Amino acid sequence: MAERSVAEPVCGEPFRAAMTAHAAAVLRSLDFLANQSHEHADRMRDYMLGVRLIGRGFADSEIVSRAAAFGGDLVARWSEALDADAVDGAAPDELRLRFGDLLNAERLGASPPPAYRAALLRRVREVGFSGFFSFDARTQPPLVAARHANRWDAWQHALIFGWVCERTAGAECGGSYFDVLKWLPWLKLEAPLMAQPPAGTHAPADEWRLYAAQLSAVTHVVYTLGDYDQRRLDPTLLPAEFAFLQRALPAALELRMPEAVGEVADCLKAFGLAEASYAPLQAAAAFLVGAQNPDGSWGWPVERRLGSIYHTTIVSAWGLRDGAAAPPWAAPPPPPLAFAEIEPVLRLWARWHEAPPPPEEWAGATAAAYARGDAASALPPPRDEAVAPSMEERMRRAMEADPKMADAMRRAQARARGGPPRPVKEEL
Repeated sequence: MAERSVAEPVCGEPFRAAMTAHAAAVLRSLDFLANQSHEHADRMRDYMLGVRLIGRGFADSEIVSRAAAFGGDLVARWSEALDADAVDGAAPDELRLRFGDLLNAERLGASPPPAYRAALLRRVREVGFSGFFSFDARTQPPLVAARHANRWDAWQHALIFGWVCERTAGAECGGSYFDVLKWLPWLKLEAPLMAQPPAGTHAPADEWRLYAAQLSAVTHVVYTLGDYDQRRLDPTLLPAEFAFLQRALPAALELRMPEAVGEVADCLKAFGLAEASYAPLQAAAAFLVGAQNPDGSWGWPVERRLGSIYHTTIVSAWGLRDGAAAPPWAAPPPPPLAFAEIEPVLRLWARWHEAPPPPEEWAGATAAAYARGDAASALPPPRDEAVAPSMEERMRRAMEADPKMADAMRRAQARARGGPPRPVKEEL
């Protein structure tokens, strides 16, 4: 695990001045986003999620009230544009985005027309997980579709979709959040987390794409496990990911990338690090306040030309949030994990951080740990069975049905060990 950079605690007038500068920068960003949102009717999901997290991340009363008013306006505009007939003709990618819109709007208090909601959930059920992605997460590791840069990129989008499925009442997607999350150890064997970003701007493009995908995937592990709600995460549950983010923040600062700085800083706060005592977070906040554009946005001219500067602005504002240390204005404080049943799995994986077991043991151990989290009882029964099998039994059947899964994991394990693959045990 990377060493923590502890700074002298910032308190008194300097700390109050820093918080005032944060609040002023975030208020300017809300003005910018309010203007930009009228040009991005097709990106309401980003705005709704972004504004909700801004409103929940600050003690400043003006930020809270402005974010609430902005969120209400976004929901009203989203609701006016709903068309149940358009759902039936939507392509899978558009349907997936509409599905995310629904959850983000409902979390802001929206009550969409029952006909629209029913039509959307019906179409999501019909397309199913493997129809949205190029793999069935219940039995297959992430595969790369044309729209994804690499396996990490494909997995991250599937992870977010799995989270939306879990959090949207009444949704049936043909796969769960855990179905996707369980491939994280495999991914780290197949394409290990990079120690640093590629050296120099002339590094191969594939290396940059891999690093960017890993960085985005790791931050979204933090966000989804925290339910996008600033929940405090125990860094011992995710030691490799915590160390990766600790390394990533100074690298992002050196590259002067506001989006990466904001997202990584926000996630490190979710792990319990505080700007008042952690020097890289102090540097991140100073950079973000100083790098804000005069119009309240964050980002480079090329992002403005591409139309993505709104997203950089949202994430940069997140980087200035007050942190996840159960703030006194949050009552009652949220539980530490959005999916409490997954904690035994994370603790098991954390013990594998230095020496993971052979793949034939990995699947069974992961399934057993998940079952101990008492999540199997919450799984819907298969349509062809009266009683849902345990998660361990489901994983065993999946391994039998798709030997390629175990074979792929053995090959990845062998590359990590530098030796030949171990044979699969006969019982699998």
